[in-house]
Amino acid sequence: MNKSLNGEMGYVPTDMILLNMVQNSAIRDRRLFLCDEVTRESMFKIVYYMNRIKDFDDNENIPMKDRLPISIILDCYGGYTDHCQALMGTIMSFKEIGYHIITQVNSIAHSCGFMLLIMGSEKVGLRYARTMCHQISSGTGGEIQTQEEQLEESKYSWNLFKNIIVENTKITIEELDDLTKRKFNWYFDMQTALKYGVIDKII
Repeated sequence: MNKSLNGEMGYVPTDMILLNMVQNSAIRDRRLFLCDEVTRESMFKIVYYMNRIKDFDDNENIPMKDRLPISIILDCYGGYTDHCQALMGTIMSFKEIGYHIITQVNSIAHSCGFMLLIMGSEKVGLRYARTMCHQISSGTGGEIQTQEEQLEESKYSWNLFKNIIVENTKITIEELDDLTKRKFNWYFDMQTALKYGVIDKII
């Protein structure tokens, strides 16, 4: 749905060209596009296509060593950490059984997009792309006990993300603690991302 010129909600038809591009590229080219916020729906789509590719490889009895890479192309400003973890976990599972996962930022990979970028077996970026890391933000509501529980859950997620960042980049825990203390967004151009191991190469 989208707003019409007179301010009212109007029907927006499905862009069949875009739909066919996404579906065909996923199954035929093993290239998955995340050009959206990280939500339950956007993560479900990527995980769904990854599993479709694996099902195809399994049905064709392709040995793991002969299975072609899967690429995840990012143009993402971030989103919800809980749903981001679903795709992060799927990428890890695929890597553990032998898949080569290429994560690529073409323009923007901020917040959750940053986390997805660093999960790849091979992490690449176009030369003018940007990425950004910051601590988890969340809102709380309800009774004090509920707010405290939500805060503890946010702290758990941030500690989990910090460990994953340290494992998959050259960023240190001290640098992440400083980021938390100073409450700032850490932006990277691709040369800086290369220096810190956020990407492996610029393409």
